[in-house]
Amino acid sequence: FRSDRGGFLIIGPNTGPRGRGRVLYFGTPGAHRAQQQRIPKDARIHKNVNRLTHYIEESNTGKGFIKEQSFSPCGRFIASPFGYGVRLLGFSESGADLANCVPSEPVRLYELGTKLGHNEVVLSSAFSPCHWLLATGCLSGRIVWHQPVL
Repeated sequence: FRSDRGGFLIIGPNTGPRGRGRVLYFGTPGAHRAQQQRIPKDARIHKNVNRLTHYIEESNTGKGFIKEQSFSPCGRFIASPFGYGVRLLGFSESGADLANCVPSEPVRLYELGTKLGHNEVVLSSAFSPCHWLLATGCLSGRIVWHQPVL
């Protein structure tokens, strides 16, 4: 298939999941070769080291349910459903970014605040992406909005 811009759409054999051809590349063969040559021959895929940096113990309230933690938009705080409320956790006492306080061995998350406000077990939490607002939801379906102050 040739486009009106001078490029080509190269379609491979019928090996796709539905028996259709798959797109191998779009453009001129010279542009495709140039793109392939940008990857160094000694390139390797690097993996992150699997390690635990921070942890916290959770209560067993609401056993059998998955509780949904959430990160604040800035990435410095974690809202963790805890019993009949929510805990605001941080990587340091001052609420520093994780990049500024990476420990050499696992350390406990810092509890920056706790807010109770539900009659049932809290299962979910979510920060607003635009405002300093936290919403929590419990097993009975009640939703509570919080404005954390640190």
